[in-house]
Amino acid sequence: MLINIFLFELQQRLRRISTYVYFVVMTVLGCLFALLSGGAFSGASVEFGTGGKVLVDSPYALNGIITYICFFGIVITAPIAGQATYQDIASNSTPFFYTAPDTAQVHLAVEIPATAFKFEKIKGKQHAAVNILGIAYKPDESIAARFSDTVNIDFDDKKQVDEFQKHPFRYENQFGVASGDYKLKVVFNSGNESFGKLEMPLLIDPYRGQEISISGLALSNNIRRAADAFTGLDSQLLEDRTPLLVKGLEVSPSASNHFRKTDTAAIYAEVYEPLLKNSNPPEVAYELIVVERKSGQEKLHIGERAPKGKAGDPVIPLGLKLPVASLDPGSYRVKLRAVDSVDNSSKTRTADFEVE
Repeated sequence: MLINIFLFELQQRLRRISTYVYFVVMTVLGCLFALLSGGAFSGASVEFGTGGKVLVDSPYALNGIITYICFFGIVITAPIAGQATYQDIASNSTPFFYTAPDTAQVHLAVEIPATAFKFEKIKGKQHAAVNILGIAYKPDESIAARFSDTVNIDFDDKKQVDEFQKHPFRYENQFGVASGDYKLKVVFNSGNESFGKLEMPLLIDPYRGQEISISGLALSNNIRRAADAFTGLDSQLLEDRTPLLVKGLEVSPSASNHFRKTDTAAIYAEVYEPLLKNSNPPEVAYELIVVERKSGQEKLHIGERAPKGKAGDPVIPLGLKLPVASLDPGSYRVKLRAVDSVDNSSKTRTADFEVE
């Protein structure tokens, strides 16, 4: 159990730039104190308060150096310990899809540290429950939308619990909200203890249903046949969510938008073209661009016709390949917009992703 927690925290730290920044800063400070104490810089010295000569590697001198460095360490102790105690749940983006004019359904996907689940033996089984509360706040702090949920996990023995806690637990939910600018806050707790939070901006721009538009972008490396996705799911679960379906496949949004070069990655989006309800509908196409975030260098640029949907249906689901295999490890941004043959164009939607 403890080794799983240690390995999880180690993996989390090694992925953060701040870990290496702290390491470099503390190493430089330690070396600087040692060099100053040894007289490496003319005109600068370190006095240990003894009034005489003291060896730089004496216990008294080392105690003084370590004490001074610890003062700097206090500054970084809070963010390190605070993060371990109250994890910020990883969530890279929250795609949304219009369901009516000025109304959207938000698809939330996060990874929860499985080590934070508090298991206890109940009726012969290892049981844990995680309570989730999500609230979308308006700029004036009033509530625009909220949801609550409870996830119950049961295993037969501790061995299964240990195996479960080796990997993050994926959580998904959906909720409806009107167009607007919000701050989304989600809090997780297990065993009456809060252990995680998610706080991020949520912007859903107005959609009147009278102009071509496009949804948010859902990036994914979890794509499967729709028939397989629904096998074993009860009717209540199916009623509570709307799957992202395209060409007989279900696309599950990524919780982190981190992909390996060997992943089969894709983009799901929806194009809304009200002119498709006309007797002589226009052609619809899309433009897809991938750029490197740091340099802005373009890595991919394609434009193709969108597949034809059902006659008279103004919604076109798009399932597009994200070519991570052809990209070097790094940080990227994908841009997608829709156009039609009568010179109308949607806004450009973007999503950031990483290739490992």
